Amino acid sequence: MEQQLDRDVVATNLVRIRNRHDLSKKKAAERADVSYRTYLKMENGETNFQLDTLRKVAHALEVKISDLLRPAPRLRTVRFRAGEGLRKRDDIVAQAGIWLEGYNQLEEMLDDHKSARFSEWLDRDFNLPDSAGSARERGEAAAAQVREFFDIKADEPIRDICGLLAANGIKVLPYQTSTDAFFGLSVGAPDGGPLVVVNVFERITVERWIFTAAHELGHIVLHRSSFDVDEEFEDKREEEEANWFASAFLMPGDLFQREWDYTSGLPFVRRVFKLKRMFRVSYQTVLRRLIENREAAGQRDTYRRLYQIWNKAYEHHYGKRIESKTEEPDPLDPSAFSKVYRSEEEEPLAASDFVEEGLSALVRRAFEREMITLSKVAEYLQVSLSEARAIASEWEQERSLGF
Repeated sequence: MEQQLDRDVVATNLVRIRNRHDLSKKKAAERADVSYRTYLKMENGETNFQLDTLRKVAHALEVKISDLLRPAPRLRTVRFRAGEGLRKRDDIVAQAGIWLEGYNQLEEMLDDHKSARFSEWLDRDFNLPDSAGSARERGEAAAAQVREFFDIKADEPIRDICGLLAANGIKVLPYQTSTDAFFGLSVGAPDGGPLVVVNVFERITVERWIFTAAHELGHIVLHRSSFDVDEEFEDKREEEEANWFASAFLMPGDLFQREWDYTSGLPFVRRVFKLKRMFRVSYQTVLRRLIENREAAGQRDTYRRLYQIWNKAYEHHYGKRIESKTEEPDPLDPSAFSKVYRSEEEEPLAASDFVEEGLSALVRRAFEREMITLSKVAEYLQVSLSEARAIASEWEQERSLGF
């Protein structure tokens, strides 16, 4: 039984680490100089393995043998509702647990506990909106409280959601997995959070990354009783509330209306794009806000009429129609991210608009104080040793220039 458990742990870790390196199973086997059949059985947990084979595989994946043998932390307070029975569910949760464990180790090492302040505020001062209210009322009321706690001015758009969340104790893990059936998940304080995980897969727009981070924050503040890793059923009401939270958090109603009114002299397409880029949201989020505001004011059939205006104006402006629901005209450009994630967009937000910085800052401080080794830098940042060496070299060059 113990040997079976070891095989299962190794199998889980192999999949996770191989995906991190963007390797196929065949390529991983070639790098390790083991047969494809042997490697496949190891990933499937179907075979006992020799220490020499394990050593070869660990070397090929640029990790220690202990990294393959160590079980991932078991998270319990997780809100993960992915569609279509996502096959990578367990791997994503395991990766989040390992990343979170490293983050919390660094916080403890450096005596830097931002998360505690936010969790204490949620427990003591956050006023959970009345459950009798509409999804919009609950989402907007919660978003207003969080913006106030974050000390965001009423007329201030959110320019850097990752930095904002990290500065206020909410950890952010950008995680790339090749599916658009999964956008994100959140982890509660009892497991070392709060944490939001965002899928930064190249076919998902940067706008969606940003909205997902805000959406998961909405779940953290509104639905803490729903955090159960074994629950896969999607509560449509909770999703609607989290969507309204994200919309109001990124685009407060009064600020949105004021900025929309300011653009009244522009063509309709440019008005939408101006607000889209100001608030770091998709054009569809701007249109939905316009529709919902007018429907709330009693106007009927707004959705159909507004999209008729939009489609006609867009075709006039660009000389073509929008062909796909996932297309994001005038998009945010992800090219400044640590890797290039390009959506099929005409003018993509920069992924510098979505860069996790909390963990990397802790790792750098710990390394420069000689509290951790280079191999630990690689482990915490979940990169290869060669990549960690390059990162550390950049840090040294910056220090030499006084940055």
